[in-house]
Parts: sequence; C-alpha cells; structure tokens
Amino acid sequence: MPRLTLLGKVDRVMRLLLGLRHPGVASALASAGFTAAEIDEGYALLRALTVADMKGAADLEPTGASAVEERIAPWMRPWIPVARAALRRRHPKLESAIFAHKGQSPPGSYSVATTFITRWTELGDPKGRWAPDGVAARKLLAARGLTREVVDELRRLIEVRKAAPWPRGNFAKAEEELWAWYLDWSTVARAGVRDRRVLRELGFAGEGGEEGAAE
Repeated sequence: MPRLTLLGKVDRVMRLLLGLRHPGVASALASAGFTAAEIDEGYALLRALTVADMKGAADLEPTGASAVEERIAPWMRPWIPVARAALRRRHPKLESAIFAHKGQSPPGSYSVATTFITRWTELGDPKGRWAPDGVAARKLLAARGLTREVVDELRRLIEVRKAAPWPRGNFAKAEEELWAWYLDWSTVARAGVRDRRVLRELGFAGEGGEEGAAE
C-alpha cells in the first residue's frame, strides 16, 4: 500500500472522530477505555499540526513562509516589468545589472524580491556602486509609481518573511503522535464494529482491513 500523506492521515483521524456519532463505534471504543479525554487528545494532536502562536502575524493570513511569499509575488508581478521597461529605455546598463538573476529563481520569488530591494536601495546612494546614474534612475522609477512608500510595502513583506515560520512546535513529532493515536484506536474500532457500511465510512474496507492504510 502507498504511504499516506499528512492530509490523508488527518482525513482518517477525522473520520474516526466523526464516526463516534454511530453508537456501535462509540460503544466499541468505550469498551476498550476510550473516554472524553481520548477525544480531547485526538483534537489536541490535530491542533499541534497547525500554528500554535499567532504573535507576529497580526495582519498576514494565512501564516507561514510560503503564505507570505504568496503576498510578495503579486507585488512583483506589475512593478518589476514597469521598472525594467523604464530603466531599459533611459538607463540600459543599469537595467541589465540590476535584473541580472541568471534565471535560477522565479520572477516573483522571495530571493528576487530581496535582490530588487537591495539594488533599489543602492540606487539612491550618490557615491554607491550605481553612481553617477543611480540617483536619476531612482527618480525615474518614482515617477513611474515606484515611490518609497510603494517599495516599503515590499520591504515589509520581506521582513515578515525573514521571521517566518513563526513558532509552531515540532510538526514531525506531532504527526508521529497523531498517527500512533489513530492506529491504536482505529484498530479497536475495526475489531469491534460489525456494520460494513459504518466501517466503509470510517475508511476501512471492512472487517479485514483498512483502505489505503500505510505508515
């Protein structure tokens, strides 16, 4: 049997918990010592697989590094072509240097965004690496709409991304404990429930085995 994904395991756990609505399932588990505390443990283990601390994520949802990057890409999508077109016309050498990413990273990726912020900042230094044309190039980009306020929006997302993921606990350990909980009680349910319809609803093929079970 193929290994179950995390989502597959969560689906099995939820099937078992919701299966308690059937008297036969509840009775079979109760006879083996399944109590309200076991239900609470099951839900607690599910919760351990999600965000445990929302500090630092007040205005960004969903949380996590990948979610923040999903906010970066829409910023990059309209503004980078605008910047490239403006520089290509007035400062072609700067355009080639500033956007020389060699194709390793997707255009809207975090790494490209951080490179852009760094080089945009450097353009404003009259004695920096892009002098003497850098300051004029910054003014040109501002005229096209890439003002400091607009760029600061991207800078803010990058800073949040640097801090992600926020504290969440040990996901691998949580998954291991959740699956151990499930294997324990699903074995009891499979042995004690005789209604094949209910067994199928729980994700079992019948009395003999579990559909797609894998560790």
